[in-house]
Amino acid sequence: MSIPKDSKKINIIVLISICVVLGIMLISGSLKISAISRAKEPIRVVPPVLDFTGQNKAKSAQFGMVIASKTGTKYHLPECPGAKTIAEKNKITFDSIAAAERAGYAPAANCPGLKNQ
Repeated sequence: MSIPKDSKKINIIVLISICVVLGIMLISGSLKISAISRAKEPIRVVPPVLDFTGQNKAKSAQFGMVIASKTGTKYHLPECPGAKTIAEKNKITFDSIAAAERAGYAPAANCPGLKNQ
């Protein structure tokens, strides 16, 4: 039994059509996958890391943490020489320079990070 020539043409056309449709589906699927993989990560807010080792003296001034003595009148950055001489029992910590000033303290003259404040 032989297949007529017209049927062979129809079979070839159907086969080509199926291949084209499958190719389009494959391409569109891979484009969707690549679009998903290229999606941007959400923005994350990371809290600052305070470095009181003396490597970056401006950091503590930027974030405002200061130390004062209960018996003194000056406030210091944690890495300043004057802050290191305050006895632990007399040490007061303020979250900001403004808070220390509201409490009646003034900036220490020997604290390098406070000279430009």
